[in-house]
Amino acid sequence: MSLGPIARLAILGVACLALALASAQDGDVANSWLGVDDECVGDGSCALSALQRHVQTESSSDPTFGTAEPTTKDYVSLDVQDLGNDELQRLIDQAQDQLQLRGAPLVDSSTEEVGEMLGGSAPSDGGSCALRDFSGGPQSAVCFCQLTGNAGCADQKCACPQGCNTKQVAWGSAETVTFKNKARATGCWPSTVLLTSPRNFFSTCSDLKSHCADGAALVIETLLRDSWRMYQTKVGRSSLNQCFHSSKTASVKYLHLQSFCAGGQFHGMPTNNHVVGSCVTMSSEHQAPSLAKQLVAIIQ
Repeated sequence: MSLGPIARLAILGVACLALALASAQDGDVANSWLGVDDECVGDGSCALSALQRHVQTESSSDPTFGTAEPTTKDYVSLDVQDLGNDELQRLIDQAQDQLQLRGAPLVDSSTEEVGEMLGGSAPSDGGSCALRDFSGGPQSAVCFCQLTGNAGCADQKCACPQGCNTKQVAWGSAETVTFKNKARATGCWPSTVLLTSPRNFFSTCSDLKSHCADGAALVIETLLRDSWRMYQTKVGRSSLNQCFHSSKTASVKYLHLQSFCAGGQFHGMPTNNHVVGSCVTMSSEHQAPSLAKQLVAIIQ
């Protein structure tokens, strides 16, 4: 008995689904097909995400390492409200270039350039933190080292997917460098996530506390203040979640602060589980000293 066209299509669909599930290389792919929630680990505590359970696997697919500067093609697929000020300006500039090619009249869209020293904190003595060169590590950490301009990686080939020209992909201050994460926050807008790292090298929060003692709060205060200024200028005026992954779950072993809009989520943060990460909500630059002390007390 011959099958009708609808029946043949149904059989083909089932076969394709079975083939896709059979060829999946790991459980995460299969789970994504089946809709399985992988947000909890076996001990029942607030669970680590798939990224955080596999932090020891360094690869270019790591969302934190995937910090390549988004292109304007990436922006086109997003709602306008998701874009930060800098991203909107880049779209305007691209449109202006296209208008110029077409001979249309131009509108002045001048703005500050990426790479400028924008409103950063004044240099400090770093408290009790001795200056340290990058001590080596996976390519993800080398990339962060190169973006911060730390001398410990000065002779190495560029390891950053977005390139190492900080005039094009980062904003710097005297003590920190800020750049955009390609991954975006959810649940709020603009959804841009900024990463801010110190020029001085610390691998993790634990490393910072170990090497700086009483100076750790000053380092974090500077990170909070500089990231706040960059976000308000380059993304939008908004209260922020300011977060560190814990030393156990941080996938890039070069200290970095994650800044994203308050009310949103990013990599399972904010959370009360400090094994995953530690966050504070920042509504004013004047809060930096007190929030830094809070973070020193809870970061792991």
